Amino acid sequence: MRNRMSLTALVVTCLVLLPLVPLLEPVLFPILTRASAVFTGSWFGVPVASSADGWLLATPYLDLHITTACSGIRFFVMLLALGAGWMWAGRHRDPLRWLMHIAIILAGASVLTVLANTARFILTSYGEAFCRTMLPPDMSNAIHFAIGILVFLPALILTSLLLEKTRHAR
Repeated sequence: MRNRMSLTALVVTCLVLLPLVPLLEPVLFPILTRASAVFTGSWFGVPVASSADGWLLATPYLDLHITTACSGIRFFVMLLALGAGWMWAGRHRDPLRWLMHIAIILAGASVLTVLANTARFILTSYGEAFCRTMLPPDMSNAIHFAIGILVFLPALILTSLLLEKTRHAR
């Protein structure tokens, strides 16, 4: 019964949060993408340049143009949904504890989004350079998509497992 309630909380939260993505993008895009771009630039030792619609990085393997579509906002919203489902399943009645958990979820979702996005940018640069010699050029989008799945899906699964473990530890 409790797992079904957690699933219901997750679905309801996703239905509430996903329509908010267009409203969150103008606020979160500069924060999340700038941090990911700076970390990626540091990894490759290249500067980050601002463009009209995002950030530019000239990595040794690929010129990355980071736009709104690359911001990780949808991943951020999914992490918020996981956190909200975790809180709902925990049935916190103490307002102070509830506010503390909201702060932890927001901070954790922000950090995890930046780290996952940075990993995706780095792996995309390496992956496309590696696959460029073996695959046709029009496969670039498929490589980008596959690397996104390889980064974001395990991150979501691990986050879900961690939240579930902490919920049972209480």
